[in-house]
Amino acid sequence: MTAFVSQINDNFGLSGTDSLHKSLFEQYEKTIVNSLITAFGLDIFINDRLGGDVDTIHNVRQVGKGEMTYKNVQNREAWQNNPAYSRGVHDSLHRDAMNFNKTKHDAREKFQATGDMIKDDYTGGNVGFFGKSKSVDPGKKAELDHIISTKEIHSDPGRILAELSANELADVKSNFAFTNKSLNASMQDKTKKEYVAQHPELSEETKAKILALDKRARDAYEKKLAATYYTSAKFRKDLLVSAGSVGVKMGIRQVMGLVFSEIWFAVKDELDRFDSIMNTDIGELLHAIGDGVKKGVENCKRNYKALLEKFKDGALAGFLSSITTTLANIFFTTSKNVVRIIRQTWVSIVDAVKILFINPDHLLYGERMLAAVKVVATGASIAVGVLVSEALSKTAIGAFPVVGEIVQTFCGSFVTGIMSCTLLYFLDTNPMVHKAVEALNMFKTGLTSYMERLQDEVAFLESYAAKLMNIDLDKFKEETACMNDMVQKLDVTMNDDSLIDSIKSIFKKMGWKPVYDNYDCFDDYMNDKNAPPLEFC
Repeated sequence: MTAFVSQINDNFGLSGTDSLHKSLFEQYEKTIVNSLITAFGLDIFINDRLGGDVDTIHNVRQVGKGEMTYKNVQNREAWQNNPAYSRGVHDSLHRDAMNFNKTKHDAREKFQATGDMIKDDYTGGNVGFFGKSKSVDPGKKAELDHIISTKEIHSDPGRILAELSANELADVKSNFAFTNKSLNASMQDKTKKEYVAQHPELSEETKAKILALDKRARDAYEKKLAATYYTSAKFRKDLLVSAGSVGVKMGIRQVMGLVFSEIWFAVKDELDRFDSIMNTDIGELLHAIGDGVKKGVENCKRNYKALLEKFKDGALAGFLSSITTTLANIFFTTSKNVVRIIRQTWVSIVDAVKILFINPDHLLYGERMLAAVKVVATGASIAVGVLVSEALSKTAIGAFPVVGEIVQTFCGSFVTGIMSCTLLYFLDTNPMVHKAVEALNMFKTGLTSYMERLQDEVAFLESYAAKLMNIDLDKFKEETACMNDMVQKLDVTMNDDSLIDSIKSIFKKMGWKPVYDNYDCFDDYMNDKNAPPLEFC
């Protein structure tokens, strides 16, 4: 009978460099094909949108300036229902501005009581009010200006998204500045940056003061919008719904990628049986393809746990990528391809973290690091492929309908495949990488020590199993039956005499030499502390 250990060595050994390379490239092929299918073939099920899937203050301000659109229908309707800025809106905002009117009233009262001039916040000069004193030059008449105009605040899509009152945002002291009537009138509803750009005759000091006050007012304004909107229940709901939706889609995408990969390789194996596909009957080819599809589906059914793992990992990556995309769009607008790169990056991160910290394949530390690097390298290759695809979309070739999309997808897939294969081959064949892995394998993590103990126990069990396989099984069964019979007889004895008789009967039946023959009786043997033990052979 062949030992168990020798069977393992016979069945699982790799003979020769060619077999090793073949095994490596088979794994590379599976990795690359799965990546290409998911990244370029199944992304059509995930509708990547300019600016992500959640409205942000930054993005809604871009609506109407390009391809940017609202993500939430209710937010779009609120913007559309905002009344246009008119004289009536202007008068209403100024009439109801309690802080604005009080600040102006207090300054006038102080001027009339003391005669002290008021500092012009923009020019640094002096201004005052008409009243009991007629000494104020008309060109120096003081007026209180909204640094951010009421028109801009009223028409701001970011304010509407945050559901804040225009009067509340405009009527704050950080948005007030005293200046002369002439300068205030010339500013009208322009932003301060626009006004400074259109009036180069202003002194550098005046420009600096105007822009500094504008920055102070806008910082306070934007902080209020962000604090209100990004902590609101509306934003949280949109964020979680979007992340959950992308997560489910990504989970399904990863599962479908694995299923299609299994089908592809099963079909490939069936077609490899033919010496020449060109000389094979079309009916046989179709039958072989059908068999391959069936085998691929059966493989997936048997490996359903792997499908569940793929769904879970994909869902987590999709959820995190959606949140990351939304956070990025708070500060800048992400293009569709940037969203794709973020998604694929999170797929790689989730896989790498799983390898490094969960270690489902029980790898040593260095091997874990290498496996994680391979995952990241594959993800980076896909990101580069997406960038190539995006670059081609901006060329004349990419502008062609249908053909342009095919060329983009092909070139992106080609670059990803070449980069993945090259990087994976380098990581598995480079001597420096091998030395680094061996060095890292020397680190004894808690899991590593545990795995080494398990390996020692497995080795012991394998050795013991090998010894057991050399035992005479029939003789072992006979001896086991005799021992069982002896135990049963001894168990039913009721007194010392019957016990002694049972022991003598057993010795006689088994042919054992009774060492107690040198004693007058069995009791004397049992009472002698120096008596030799019973020998059964």
